[in-house]
Amino acid sequence: MLLPSLLLAAAHAGVSEPQRIALEDTIAMWEYTSADTGWWPSSGFAKVRFLVEVNGNTAIDMDGDAHLEWDAEKMTFTAIGEPGSGVIDLDVELTFQMQVALNFDVIGLSVDWSDTIREETVAFSDRQEFDPWNFTESSWVTTGAPEGEVEVFRLRYDVLPAVHFDVLSHLEPTLNARYMTDRIETEHGTLLTVADVLNPEASPDSPELLTHATVWQSWESVMELQMRSGIEVCVEVIGCFDELAIDSPFDTLIESLAQPFEPVALSHPLPVMSATMEPIDFGDVYLGNAGVKELTISNPGFQTLTATAEVEGGIVFRTFPGSVAAPAESEDGIVVIYEPLTIGPHTAELIFATNDPARPEVRIPLTGNGVTEKDSVEDTGVDADEDSGLGSGSVSDASADETVPDKGCSCASTPSAPAAWAWLIPLIAFRRKA
Repeated sequence: MLLPSLLLAAAHAGVSEPQRIALEDTIAMWEYTSADTGWWPSSGFAKVRFLVEVNGNTAIDMDGDAHLEWDAEKMTFTAIGEPGSGVIDLDVELTFQMQVALNFDVIGLSVDWSDTIREETVAFSDRQEFDPWNFTESSWVTTGAPEGEVEVFRLRYDVLPAVHFDVLSHLEPTLNARYMTDRIETEHGTLLTVADVLNPEASPDSPELLTHATVWQSWESVMELQMRSGIEVCVEVIGCFDELAIDSPFDTLIESLAQPFEPVALSHPLPVMSATMEPIDFGDVYLGNAGVKELTISNPGFQTLTATAEVEGGIVFRTFPGSVAAPAESEDGIVVIYEPLTIGPHTAELIFATNDPARPEVRIPLTGNGVTEKDSVEDTGVDADEDSGLGSGSVSDASADETVPDKGCSCASTPSAPAAWAWLIPLIAFRRKA
């Protein structure tokens, strides 16, 4: 069984919660099969014949897990059998019919007679446990009847007032059925071995991956039956003697088939990375001050979203904190900070490495322009004591004169934070978050 803690093993990788596969089926083995030994022996005044009808079935019950794993490059679908969760139950009934024929003429006593003298039913059952999925011939699971002789007939039959016989017959059965998984078919491909994996593609913004799996099973069966019989014939004018001590074999019956279990529908929950992809523009920010914007990360998915954030291409941009973790159908967020050190435009990229298989990486451009107070007055005509403003976009601005709101909140545009307060912004945000 997979551990839920694996979900947070890495920000750019993920594992779905395991999905239970429960399969049940009944295979009609030797259903209404009939066999005939014919008359044995071919000569002599006493003969025996056995007819058998076989009605057997094998029930199978298997449990296992299917799950998804993914990293930045691919998603894989795997089926794992739960150890010991495979069970095969074999139930077979053999209905035997015995026919006997006598044909002799001794001392004026003539007998020419045959009849069906008895019908008996013998039942066998067996249970085997195994670990699914067993895809290869080296992993056949075999079940069958117990070894040894089984007494079927023991009787005395009066043919005529002067003639009777005693019959004793034993059955030596060989009944074997063996099973293995042939394949697992899904809309994403087919698993042919226990080591196979599939590579489905997740759709952007989809909170789950739907899979329909059909497990095909292969069966082979062998039925060998042999009747070991003895007949003692008693005639009053002659006496009793053993006429037959024979083995009456049936033809070996071999069957093979493949059939599917009922399809199972699996729903693998996924995380979804949902955030604005628009560039974040801080506009003009005084040197020594800080522009602050809050970015909300939503997760409409059915599994916890984790993502790490880093800035590439510029030391004047940074984030707080460095990662997010949004439970299913909720949101989290980070603060992006711009602290220009030189006059002029600055650019960088905010990069999220996520466990969303459809968006393992998200890049958001960052822009800002470092200015002096003099430049601002000359360019805009705004008095230095008035608000200069921060660039607005699809994210919120945070003022140093106000407490930074919790992640996910929106904030009004306010003047850039003075340098004396810039270092407090992450701490304030952290305190409010806590």
